[in-house]
Amino acid sequence: CASGEEETSDVNENVLFGMGNPLLDICAVVDKDFLDKYGLKLNDQILAEEKHKELFEELVKKFKVEYHAGGSTQNSVKVAQWMIQRPHKAATFFGCIGTDKFGEILKTKAEEAHVDAHYYEQSEQPTGTCAACITSDNRSLVANLAAANCYKKEEHLDLEKNWKLVEKANVYYIAVSFVYFEQLEEMARAIQALSMEVKDLRERQEQGVVRGAAAAVDAAPAAPLAKPPPVVAVERGALGKEQKNPPIAKFSGDRRQFQGFLAFVN
Repeated sequence: CASGEEETSDVNENVLFGMGNPLLDICAVVDKDFLDKYGLKLNDQILAEEKHKELFEELVKKFKVEYHAGGSTQNSVKVAQWMIQRPHKAATFFGCIGTDKFGEILKTKAEEAHVDAHYYEQSEQPTGTCAACITSDNRSLVANLAAANCYKKEEHLDLEKNWKLVEKANVYYIAVSFVYFEQLEEMARAIQALSMEVKDLRERQEQGVVRGAAAAVDAAPAAPLAKPPPVVAVERGALGKEQKNPPIAKFSGDRRQFQGFLAFVN
């Protein structure tokens, strides 16, 4: 401004809250031999397999690389922060990384972008990475989610200091796959347990211990399961305890509820 004073903003810190899979983007111009070695195609984007295990370290050692804080959700909040400019840390980001070199670089890059990143750090999996292998006007992307899939709500989001950041926000931007991953695992385990329970009932019925019990279960009407609402930009309060339509229903173990779920997914 003409007076030389620093411009002010009506936007508050932590007004935007994002949560998703953080990746450290590792970008480098590579040669055809490197692509061939790891079976990469031009302008392709794939998830890393076992044969790509050494790709990321070799990329760093062999070529001049640039690092960026990446992952679709983190990219989005970075752009939002860039558009807002000030105050710094208007955008908050939650995700999971590893306690390793790439994790430290990712934290530095998020800070350089003025994003208020609060990562859940664990040592079981390495920090998620995405190799951007550039050849002329082409690029090949290889993503290794690793730690990005290890976020634990009860050990991070539920902490009072972190939940205060959720409550502080006015706008929420959360990846659907990130929200559902833990719940899908929970459902898979519960369905497996239900399958074992039904199998046990069948065996006991055949032995004459339980007569008609399994048949009664099969005849019970399936409880309908509401489809989850789309999650793109969630209004204030939608993540709170009073949310009327949670993204994924909680499974209490009632077998008719599971029948309703199976009918829904089929």
